[in-house]
Amino acid sequence: MKTPAGTLTFRWAAWTCFGILLLLVALNFRGGGQGFTRLIAFGDGWEDRRSVVMEGLSYEVKADSFGYDGQFYAQIALDPSLQTEDFSTALDGAAYRSRRILVPGLAWAFGLGQPAWVLTVYSLINLGFWVALGCLLPRFLPEENSELKRFLRWFGIMFSLGVLDSISLALTDLPMLWFVFLFLAFAQQSKPIPSGLSLALGVLARETAILSGIGHPGLNRFQLNSWLKVAAFGVVCTVPFFIWQAYVLSVFEPSHGLSNNFSAPFVACGKHLLLWLNQILAGNWTWRNSFGLIGGVGLLLQWGVLLSLRKWDSPLWRIGVVYGLLMVCLGDFPWQGYWAVARIVLPMTAAFYCLLPSNRWFYPLWITASLPILHGVIRFL
Repeated sequence: MKTPAGTLTFRWAAWTCFGILLLLVALNFRGGGQGFTRLIAFGDGWEDRRSVVMEGLSYEVKADSFGYDGQFYAQIALDPSLQTEDFSTALDGAAYRSRRILVPGLAWAFGLGQPAWVLTVYSLINLGFWVALGCLLPRFLPEENSELKRFLRWFGIMFSLGVLDSISLALTDLPMLWFVFLFLAFAQQSKPIPSGLSLALGVLARETAILSGIGHPGLNRFQLNSWLKVAAFGVVCTVPFFIWQAYVLSVFEPSHGLSNNFSAPFVACGKHLLLWLNQILAGNWTWRNSFGLIGGVGLLLQWGVLLSLRKWDSPLWRIGVVYGLLMVCLGDFPWQGYWAVARIVLPMTAAFYCLLPSNRWFYPLWITASLPILHGVIRFL
């Protein structure tokens, strides 16, 4: 007998995982009014250029560090209109960061525009998206006899390095993944308006979400008319993004620091895998080198497994393969920290766990692909 989705055991296991995640988040709480701002990763390397919107706010600053990207999105959340005059110098690539307006905008709305509340909401907004994704995900997991395998698929996605990093660094990748699954859920029900809106919002969270449009059911059939309709659907879904981008460019000069984000296929990923391997062979067993090699190989393994399945009729398969292609074309900048790659290709990772064949290779492949979860927990702490 097949195990139905959402059985009592599965639900209890999922809620236990939520408790573990809450504990990880709670360990980042600080007193003195700083709250959960440790999750935003403000670095003292940017303190002398911090925007005036941060004046009077209490937040944790990491010493001897330039912090991480969440510190820029958090400042945008304090003024999503982008009218603060010093944003051009306070934000790293102001035009580039500002186009991902959805999550900062939501934080501003839920924080009622009150700076201290907005900062708190932005710190924790990924936690809300984690719960939302956890509730939506079971409908995409295959029915099978083993409830353990179903749970491991769910756990592999929900505690993947990319998801944990999005929460622990207050980034936009997890919200984007949720909108991708929401788009697929509505598309499966033949609801074009909700599915299109979901994809459009995903693009406003992170522009690479548009690649998920290849999961539209209209591409299941090799018919020109159907493909043209899907292409038109994709164009419509990008309209809000391009309208917002036009506004951003009316405020800021275009960002030009993207040259190292892409490279010829396999060049950057091969370079950094060899670099990490040489470091390990030389006895330099750091977390970065060890998990860089393990995680990089694991990501390539995920793509390789998906390619071997050749399931064009599966929307998730098409999405996973396309994000895998994006992965091998990423450049030195993201590959120098493989965790950035893990976030960028979260839809590929999700597709891998959902579609991983339930045969004798299930557990070896799951374990190999899931080793970076340990690194995600370490980075969380």
